[in-house]
Amino acid sequence: MSRKKDTNRRPHKKPAPTAGRAIPLPAGADRWHIVRAYVPVADIWSATGIGTAGIVRRSPDGQYWSSFIPIQLNGGGAFAFFGDRSKPLADVEATIAMLTDRMPPMEDGDPDLACRYAYGAYAWTLEEGHSFSGDAVAPFLHLFPPMPGKRAWWLQQFLVSDPPLIPTDLLQALVTFRPPPNLPEHKEVATATVMIYQGLDQDRLLAVLADDERFQEQPPSPAAPPAPHPEVRTFFYIKPRELNPAEIVPHGAVLVSPGTVALHAATLSNAAALAWRLRRRLGPSFRMSARTWTKPQDLVFKAAGLQRLLA
Repeated sequence: MSRKKDTNRRPHKKPAPTAGRAIPLPAGADRWHIVRAYVPVADIWSATGIGTAGIVRRSPDGQYWSSFIPIQLNGGGAFAFFGDRSKPLADVEATIAMLTDRMPPMEDGDPDLACRYAYGAYAWTLEEGHSFSGDAVAPFLHLFPPMPGKRAWWLQQFLVSDPPLIPTDLLQALVTFRPPPNLPEHKEVATATVMIYQGLDQDRLLAVLADDERFQEQPPSPAAPPAPHPEVRTFFYIKPRELNPAEIVPHGAVLVSPGTVALHAATLSNAAALAWRLRRRLGPSFRMSARTWTKPQDLVFKAAGLQRLLA
């Protein structure tokens, strides 16, 4: 499936992508030894189009250079370029530890796959109408393995491969439910998302949910809808509202039933954050088996401040 640009739509009012301090790369940096490569967590990416690409290289003097590109496709694509420059490995590892909690999900991956995500997201962002200073972005992008071709190919390889980096049904959802022109800045288009997990150690999952202050089994108010089936235990994923941090409201839910766990979220970013929070506690066995984008009434909670939901 190809992705056609809507030339009648105003550019999305997301904040402009940013780049960290762009120290030029020394000659030959793209041939330095690759120590680590990171790609979006595959199952979370396939449900949300959210993740981080990263690369860490060791220079001949024994110092380490890194580049990270957080990606949110329904927010314009790559929204930052940054990394460490000529630092000890301990400093780079500290940055990676910080990313685990604050940035979109990522996991160890193949360097060439990380390259495809990095260049594909960059091309997607340009296609969305954002502009960059080449001098600001190049030192971070070019630390990844080289990508042949130019912008058109970078976008094409992002959309068409075997299998595609962006699943066809996710791409269709992104195209169909694009942010409307009047979406306020710093708001995300609402996308009712359900992620299904099977074959989990549910006793361990329930222990994690009970131990995490972000999860509340009881409905936050008497008006909250009950679980759809009596055998289902429902945990609301609660966080402060951005516009009113004193107000703690549901941003998602975890439904635990015999043999199946379902995550509900009203936006793609909350779906990714919810899945990633549990994945970090439960490990790689917490891997999605199916996902869908559905009607808002199919969610077990009513999210505050929604601008638009899937119909």
